[in-house]
Amino acid sequence: MMIRLSTKAVAETLRDPGKHLTTVEVWNALEYAIGPAVIADEYTVGLCMAKTCEQHGVRVQLANLARKEIARKAIDRFGAIVIAGSLLEAAEVSNSIAPEHLELAVEKPFELLAQIKNAGAIFLGHYTPESVGDYIAGPNHVLPTGGTARFFSPLSTDSFMKKSSLIFYTKEGLDKVGGAVMQIADVEGLDAHGNTIKVRMAKK
Repeated sequence: MMIRLSTKAVAETLRDPGKHLTTVEVWNALEYAIGPAVIADEYTVGLCMAKTCEQHGVRVQLANLARKEIARKAIDRFGAIVIAGSLLEAAEVSNSIAPEHLELAVEKPFELLAQIKNAGAIFLGHYTPESVGDYIAGPNHVLPTGGTARFFSPLSTDSFMKKSSLIFYTKEGLDKVGGAVMQIADVEGLDAHGNTIKVRMAKK
């Protein structure tokens, strides 16, 4: 899944199909789409850009792709140009989708970045297309798909690390929280859990 957040400023470049900066990234994602694993969405500001994108970008790109049949099926089934009232609103919608790829094609991408909570890989600015992340930028490109960026991260060495939680309480520390532990244990009906606290708190 690839989402691109853009502003009206990009719309002017789309009037000349040879100079557009936006829709080519959509097709970059679509040309290997086989099914619902790849969705092309664009969150734009302004109806003008949406129309220009569809007329001069989408149609031209589709006609010239070597794998246009695959791309056409993907865009017919899953493609959308969504008009947002502001970039903040667009960011909120993007967060709800949690895309695998997210391009922030805006003048101040690092400011908008603060609003992004859920995305696998985030590409910042007009000169950072998804393909640099695919091939040369460096970060691992095994990314969470299907909206799982809400709770998963890109693959990293951390994904292969085994960890343990370490917990230590002194007698004084246990005395402070013991009552709460016993109350929760009682609600859950786990008497033995509560007793492990009770006998320790009873010690002088």
